[in-house]
Amino acid sequence: MIEMKNLSLCLVTYNDEKYIGGCLRNLKEYVDEMIVADIGSGDQTVALASQAGAKVFEVDWNDSFSSAMNFCMDHAAGRWVLFLHASETISGDDLKKLPPLLENPNAEGYLLHCAGPDRLKIFSPNSRLRLIRNRKEYRYCYRAFEQFPDALISNIENTYINILCPDNDKTWEITMRNRLLEQDITEYPTAQYINYVYGLSLFNAEQHEKSVKYFKNACDGLNPDWLFATHLYKCLSWSLMYLEHFEEALTTLGKAIDIFPLNTDFLVLRAETYRHLGSHDMGIRDLMRCLNTMKQPSRMVPCPETSAAIVWELLGGMMEHQVNLRQALACYQQAYSLNSRNSGLFEKICTLTVEADMPEALSGILGITLKQDIPHQIIAAAKAFLMLGQYERSLRLANHISNTDLEDQISDIRFNCRILLEKSQRAPVDLAVGSAGGSLLLLERIKRCWLRGETSEVEKLLKELDQVDDIDPSLKAIYRLIQTVLSRGKPTVGDLTPDATKEIGTLHNMLLFNGLKEKARALLPLLLHEEGEADFINLAVIWARCNDFDALKTIFEAILQDEEKAKFKRRVLQRLLRDRHLETAEKLLYLGSQPPSEEMTLALWSANRAKKLDVISRYLSNSRLESGASKRLPKYATPNGSLTDFFDAVRENAGAENSEKQLTCGEIHTQIGVIFEKKQKRAEALIAYFRALQWEPNQDAKEKMRAFWQEDSASSEAILQNMHWSAEGELFSGREDFVNYIHGLISFDNGEHEQAFSQFAKAGTTATGSPAAAYMLVILWLGEKEEATTALMNDIKATPELFVWCFSILKVYILRRLEKALEQNPYDGLLLGEKENVLNNIMPVAVYN
Repeated sequence: MIEMKNLSLCLVTYNDEKYIGGCLRNLKEYVDEMIVADIGSGDQTVALASQAGAKVFEVDWNDSFSSAMNFCMDHAAGRWVLFLHASETISGDDLKKLPPLLENPNAEGYLLHCAGPDRLKIFSPNSRLRLIRNRKEYRYCYRAFEQFPDALISNIENTYINILCPDNDKTWEITMRNRLLEQDITEYPTAQYINYVYGLSLFNAEQHEKSVKYFKNACDGLNPDWLFATHLYKCLSWSLMYLEHFEEALTTLGKAIDIFPLNTDFLVLRAETYRHLGSHDMGIRDLMRCLNTMKQPSRMVPCPETSAAIVWELLGGMMEHQVNLRQALACYQQAYSLNSRNSGLFEKICTLTVEADMPEALSGILGITLKQDIPHQIIAAAKAFLMLGQYERSLRLANHISNTDLEDQISDIRFNCRILLEKSQRAPVDLAVGSAGGSLLLLERIKRCWLRGETSEVEKLLKELDQVDDIDPSLKAIYRLIQTVLSRGKPTVGDLTPDATKEIGTLHNMLLFNGLKEKARALLPLLLHEEGEADFINLAVIWARCNDFDALKTIFEAILQDEEKAKFKRRVLQRLLRDRHLETAEKLLYLGSQPPSEEMTLALWSANRAKKLDVISRYLSNSRLESGASKRLPKYATPNGSLTDFFDAVRENAGAENSEKQLTCGEIHTQIGVIFEKKQKRAEALIAYFRALQWEPNQDAKEKMRAFWQEDSASSEAILQNMHWSAEGELFSGREDFVNYIHGLISFDNGEHEQAFSQFAKAGTTATGSPAAAYMLVILWLGEKEEATTALMNDIKATPELFVWCFSILKVYILRRLEKALEQNPYDGLLLGEKENVLNNIMPVAVYN
């Protein structure tokens, strides 16, 4: 008996003399036989295939690629069949992966990846099914785009074997297949697969309106287990997105996600759709869900095509749009760690690192960059550290690069670092390390003269520069242009080359670094004349550091698109808020005809109100130094007091654990309220919270009382009015004052500030110095009523304790407004930045000591 072969290589050829020999030689030692079905070549394809050791059959062409491929399978003796085109090949490393696949008893076919130019532009999972078990029932159907019927074959698995196709010259095949596809759609008008591939052909021809029709036909009655099902839904979604039918795309993608919950490509597409609709928060949620899903093991066939590196980069882009630069950088770092050859991504990280003042973000991935020794990435890092003021680190990176083609860029970095180090150290820096020589030294001399304002000396050096032969004439022209601008004002300029813009930008930054704002501003029109609008934002961030509104306005007015103007405002506003340039931020907010967004307005509002927290902090820090300053310390319950005994009894009855922490009377009442609330004794709980507020403006008690009031204001009011009055603490002299204070709290929480002010005024503030006075001050501060604030301060007893209350009230109020907005926009960087700023503003501890 003749032993059956293991693997047969099969090719359908037509005029492939250019490729056939190389393909067969490449595969020969990895297969048991080579089958070639030639469909009418007029060149040396048949002869060359025979010489390479293939079994060659000249078959009659009957307008069917499936027929030719089935002929190959009929004549193949192998247990497995590998189909390739003559122009395709597989690398040696990937060929070594084949033998174990052929021994897998559970697989009937494998999908291979097609790398290089897309052979026919149409790309579907079915075209990747190249390695198939050779069974008689497995035969292709349809003329143009051959398919194994999904009902016949199952147990298909993914592989990571790449098919390489360096050449894409197959015009005849594209024409032929398109002609045959027209026959297939006529003969099989209801076949899902034919509607799918016909829709693909229309999609590739950018006829998206027509492609949607056929994709929808293919979806009708579709079995989700079929090999092309996931790709069909993706193509339908793409077509709808191209047509800007975003709402319909969302519906389609929602259905696809329900059917294929583990195919993360659909989450990526839906996130992109949300981005087009401006719902970035929804897009961010989908991308995060996508990354979590990727952590789960999945044998889905075909597997999703979008890698984790791409998802992280997309997520970073959405975070960046939300001006959430910290999270954007974290996402970009993850993407870079997965694909460190992505220099564009690395440069984006460098840019954001500077904008966010986060050198640690760049430091965290610098080891990968240095290990790979990619010069362009190292230069980007050196520039970033220069912008961040880390001159010695920048200089070390510049000196690390040995690529002479980049000497101009390296020289600029070294020059700026030396100048700035000299300025910071007030002494010359050793020029021996990386010092410029020859013509580059002459260029540095010109730059030093510009820095010193020695324009006449520059004229002499420019004449000397004209005589240097190894400097490009265009560079000489750039330096002459810069000299004209810096000495005589704005010249008339034509189009500047990218190299000219880069050179001017380098000098512009150098002037700003050295505090020469007027000279830098003179160069600004040249940069706005040439740079793209996306670069304007990076330029504006540099000027925002200088707190120069006129420059920012100039850049803003150079932007033409409304979307870019809105983006400009958000990014620059964040920089201004971070540096606390609030007056400039206020002016920026109302540039142009478009009103600012609610998030921008709220962020600026928060920053302005938070200034008062700083004022209070400074006051409280200084108040402890004043001898005899009036302070009222927290009231702690005495160990043998009746309140302590009652608390212990309630806690023991509830089975609660004892706490060794010393508690104030207000804290004890609050904890008693919590215990009663757990035991469903709501009236007793609310009374306990009221008692806590008699002792101190306890925030927990206020939140609990507020929740009760929102749930049932009528019964809460009745409990307040009917509760037994006990003159606890020193804050309120009687029931009426306390009731007015509680009513004031409720009105304040509801945003009814005028009503709250009136109610607090009835709470005996001037006589007792109760926290009602603190609320009145905060209300006036929020309304920016300076005269009324001064008058009230003259009437009340201002103590450090009063300002402790003011600090707490104002901080909670600002945070509550920010958190409410963040419920709708949880990833908004402006709001998150202001929230962090407020949270970091801690009341001085020393005031209690």
